[in-house]
Amino acid sequence: MILITLDVDWAPDLVLEDSLALVEDLGAQCTVMATHATSVLSGLDRHNFEVGIHPNFNRLIAGEGGNPDEVVGDLMSLYPDAVSSRSHSLAESSRILDAVHSAGIKYDVTQFRPYQSDLELF
Repeated sequence: MILITLDVDWAPDLVLEDSLALVEDLGAQCTVMATHATSVLSGLDRHNFEVGIHPNFNRLIAGEGGNPDEVVGDLMSLYPDAVSSRSHSLAESSRILDAVHSAGIKYDVTQFRPYQSDLELF
């Protein structure tokens, strides 16, 4: 099984539209991790595309203020149906996971395991 995810990372709509068209041409399903508001994500076929959130906690980690609940809440206000999340820079902590869970996210895919061959879906 191949799983496709795209991190939007503030890409211009033209680039995002082109990327999504490539996925559609493949007939694949994809989770798009959103960083900002864009009408491109509102018109997607929900059978083939899921929109998740892609919160950026880097300012918090750098000690520049804020909290995980605010970061997650801001994205959830844009994408209230989101059920998935992946943090920028693979940032993860118990406070971040609590904020994500409290917002209604069902699964987080922040972990990166490129050399682990025994992963299984359940």
